[in-house]
Amino acid sequence: MGIFQSVHDKQASGSLNDVNFSAAQAASDLLNKAGVAQFVRLELRIAARGLPRKDKLSKSDPLAVVYTSLATGTTEWKEAGRTDVVANTADPQFVRPVLVRYTAAAAQPMRIVLYDADRLGRPERLSLSSQDYIGEAEFALADVMAAPARSLELPLLDLQAGRQLPPTCVAVIKAEQLALGDDRVVRLALSGSGLAKKDLASQSDPFLRVLKLRQGTEDDWVPVCKTEVRDNNPDPVWMPLEVDIRQLCSAEEQRPLKLQVFDFKTSGSHVLIGETTTSLAALLQLAAGPADQRSLELTAPPSSKKGGNGTAKPCVVTVRQAVVRPPPTLQQHMGGCWGACLAQA
Repeated sequence: MGIFQSVHDKQASGSLNDVNFSAAQAASDLLNKAGVAQFVRLELRIAARGLPRKDKLSKSDPLAVVYTSLATGTTEWKEAGRTDVVANTADPQFVRPVLVRYTAAAAQPMRIVLYDADRLGRPERLSLSSQDYIGEAEFALADVMAAPARSLELPLLDLQAGRQLPPTCVAVIKAEQLALGDDRVVRLALSGSGLAKKDLASQSDPFLRVLKLRQGTEDDWVPVCKTEVRDNNPDPVWMPLEVDIRQLCSAEEQRPLKLQVFDFKTSGSHVLIGETTTSLAALLQLAAGPADQRSLELTAPPSSKKGGNGTAKPCVVTVRQAVVRPPPTLQQHMGGCWGACLAQA
């Protein structure tokens, strides 16, 4: 709904406060050592397309909830995780992954339900009974792992109304194994300069989104974090992002990353100002170099480039800081670890 996106969607997402990779992996390790099961951790990246409008004055504000079950055909589902809320869009790409455990010895039935979030608050604190139901689909985690590029597209059903949604209304589940043995934290402090004006009456309201290239693909990018919006500012200095290295680049410093800068629109149709491809290794190298050589020039979309002999004014992103530090101490995340362990035992 409109009031939701105007408040919450301008905030940063994908930080350590949103996803606790360390607690999830520690819970898996404890269960494996205890002989409960032998499994690996997966991160599920979720997107959707063609979602129906649930709000009268705007598009839906989608939230995805993933459930797991012990047996196919059961009516007993246990919540595995929730994504973030993406405001005012029919085609959400969720930043926040859902972490699940996987064993090749079982099909592992799962269920994804899409809601239109009509209340303010952190996703995990939202009462689902107060949100508008959009649709759902059931799938087996084994099918996702067996699909090409571990990406599965699912048609959505409106079981409350007893009908199938239009064929263009789908959820997309993408799986990747959680990297082991590296739970460091990446701190990125970024700023922009000379960002193109996309509004008639004011400067742009820029935010920056970071995407990583999925393993084994050539052009399948998934969002991993984004900054807050800086209103009416062509030279924004964004708050630093602190991200688990597995969230950012699957603990691979050479994994390609894409930096995209958008002009925020309350309609949800954010306008791309420019983008550039880099990697964590390259960002670290830039941050360690001279202060006047830490910038990355953004490539503007074709529609923004001037014709003839003229060119658009260069827009740049500057790497003010890029460091990799040790993970939180055991004491800092032990509460989350035991909570995840007990919830999944």
